[in-house]
Amino acid sequence: RAQIVPLVERQAAESTISAMPALGITEFHVGLNDLALELGLSDRLSVLASGLVDRICAKGRDNGLRFGVGGLARAMDTQLPVHSDLVYAQHARLGSTGALLARSFFKKAASSHVLSDDIKAMRVRLKYWQSVPTHQLEQARIELSRKSTHAN
Repeated sequence: RAQIVPLVERQAAESTISAMPALGITEFHVGLNDLALELGLSDRLSVLASGLVDRICAKGRDNGLRFGVGGLARAMDTQLPVHSDLVYAQHARLGSTGALLARSFFKKAASSHVLSDDIKAMRVRLKYWQSVPTHQLEQARIELSRKSTHAN
């Protein structure tokens, strides 16, 4: 019953995506930290706005695979160096079907919030971004690229 979900975290892994369905793999996850390190980028958000992640996700879609990308912070979290909404927009733009919860998600004390409420808020924000026009998603990508380079 367990599903294998490979972690795509190297450029070379891009070439393996089209072989995944033949192996019974239906989903993969894009690991942004190691991709950023391999590419010599200053942060993982720069990778998220890059053409590499676009190509990886396009190959996933072309092969009928579900895929997740990086992690998500709380919806509308303004306490981060880069507003979480710009990352949510990238999930919609790329067609991501999943995400990990970012480390920043757990900075608040567990007693100060209810996880299920946070997850609901995340889904609402993702649904919003999935409903906006393509040009708005592209504007968010450009802004993320600009802010992620300046946040470090």
